[in-house]
Amino acid sequence: MKFLKKIWVYVLLGSVSLVHTALAQPSGDAPDVGGTAEDPLGVTGIHQLQNPLAATTTDVLIATVGQFLIKISTALLVIFILWGALQLMTSGGSPERVEKGRKTIYWAILGFIVLLVAGGIGALIANILGRSDVPIEGAEAVDAPITNFSELEGVLMNISRWMFGILMALSIIMILYSAFLYIFSAGSEDKIKKAKDTLMYAIIAVAVAVFAGGVGVLIKNFVSPPESTISGGGGGNPLVE
Repeated sequence: MKFLKKIWVYVLLGSVSLVHTALAQPSGDAPDVGGTAEDPLGVTGIHQLQNPLAATTTDVLIATVGQFLIKISTALLVIFILWGALQLMTSGGSPERVEKGRKTIYWAILGFIVLLVAGGIGALIANILGRSDVPIEGAEAVDAPITNFSELEGVLMNISRWMFGILMALSIIMILYSAFLYIFSAGSEDKIKKAKDTLMYAIIAVAVAVFAGGVGVLIKNFVSPPESTISGGGGGNPLVE
């Protein structure tokens, strides 16, 4: 699945670009250059790029990017597993379509593992650098264009809920369609086989969809416990979500 591979690569590259943007942010306020008659605001020659992560130190930056990777990968995992389940359901027993659905699920899980490991490494590095008060849930941006990565996660989770609802509706349709094929098969082996395949893959798709939803919740609870702390430097206080 070249498309699925590209999605995971884009997420990784996007995270790297956020790191470069944050590192380019000046640590202090811009100097007061004063104004002139031609330039009352005194902004000529000053070019600043807002820090989307609102991170001013390396450890906070690494921890924030790491938590972003973990949260975004969980949402994307659910979406692509549901998409793979949809491909299985509508395969009609076609070996090519079944294989396509399996590959979608396979690459979704593989990409999730890669991003999860990358996020965990980021949190570990932040801990080694001595950051003691970086919450597992992720650092919130302040006075930045992106105020909270949870908003992006929420959008993706809403998409997954819509996909789950559509998948459930389609599963009912496919089950009814398989029953229709059984009724009008008139003993034809081909029609009976098609009906069996349709029913089987509809049930498999429903099982995969339910599994994806449950896994998403379990992973979210595992990587973002209600109360957690990253120990380091001078010790830290528990941070409540």
